[in-house]
Amino acid sequence: MNNELENMPYEVLIERSMNALQAKNQFHCDTWKLDEADWSVDQTQGSIIFHVPDNIMVTAPVQIIGTYDQNKGSWMWSWANSSIETSLAQDSIAVKAYGERNDNALLTARVSQIEEYDAWQLTALACELNTQQGCYRGVVGHTLIYMTFGDISLQQI
Repeated sequence: MNNELENMPYEVLIERSMNALQAKNQFHCDTWKLDEADWSVDQTQGSIIFHVPDNIMVTAPVQIIGTYDQNKGSWMWSWANSSIETSLAQDSIAVKAYGERNDNALLTARVSQIEEYDAWQLTALACELNTQQGCYRGVVGHTLIYMTFGDISLQQI
C-alpha cells in the first residue's frame, strides 16, 4: 500500500474511497451497463461473470470482501468466512492488515453490527487499498455479497 493512503486519517480515506468507487462504478454502468447485469462467481476460477444486455458477457478477477446479513444487520469479513476460498479473500486480508496497523477494530473484528451503507464503505475501502477497478453487491436471499473486481474483459455472445 502506498504511504499516502497509510498516513491518511480514516474518515478522509473512507471519503476518498467512496468518491473513487462512485466514479469507477459509474464508468462501468455507462460503458457496459453494470447496473443491469446478472452475475455469478466462479470461486474455482476466481472470476465474476456479468451477463448484460445486448448479448455481452463481462468477466473479471474477483475478490469477495464480505457478506451482510440483512436480517441481523451484521457484516462478516470474507477472511472469517470458511465458505469463501482464501484466494478470494486477499483484498479483505489486506484491509484487516491495514486495520491492525491503525488499531481499527471494525476492520479486524470477524463480525460487526453495522448498517448496509457501512458495508459499502468497507468494500470501497478494500477497492481503494487494493487498487481494484470496481465493486459489486450481489444478492442471495437475505445475504448481500460485497465484492471487488479487477480488469474486465468484454465478449460478444
